[in-house]
Amino acid sequence: QSHTEYFKGKKRLMNNIIQGQFKVNGLNISDVWIGDVYEKPFFMPRFVAKFVIPFFQRLSPGIIMNFSSKKDNNKVVVRLAEGAQTLSVNVPGKEPDIATEDLCEDTTLLFPNNNNKKKNNPDYRRKLFRSKQSASKFEYDPKLVYTFDFYDDVLDYESYSVNMGNLCTFSLE
Repeated sequence: QSHTEYFKGKKRLMNNIIQGQFKVNGLNISDVWIGDVYEKPFFMPRFVAKFVIPFFQRLSPGIIMNFSSKKDNNKVVVRLAEGAQTLSVNVPGKEPDIATEDLCEDTTLLFPNNNNKKKNNPDYRRKLFRSKQSASKFEYDPKLVYTFDFYDDVLDYESYSVNMGNLCTFSLE
């Protein structure tokens, strides 16, 4: 399937799906991160940085965004369970087929004691795991299969640019 066909009807520029089991007990959700680390420094005009960084921090307060002239400091990282647009937690053999077009949120096994408004609610999950204190109350269970679905419509890896919709598009080179 071509890139154009895969994203047809969607604004997405990137999609990553991670599915598997954790190998150890006692791994806190607050301690597992995902993101990008860049080899070369970003070129981001100051007026853009003053808008872009707070914008993303409002969307995802747990995000760490470092842009500098130092080679090793350029990164954007977020807690794995917070950053995923959808999360599915299942017993082995019942996990979703990652080749399907859209994955559904299924956090019943992650939040077994919560009411139905909180189960299978990505907004609730993401808000809960924004804080290290809240996220540290939960652990990944090695007996379960986790499916994390991430997509992005802002960072264009092909052109190495950021697309802020109608506001602006700027190069990171």
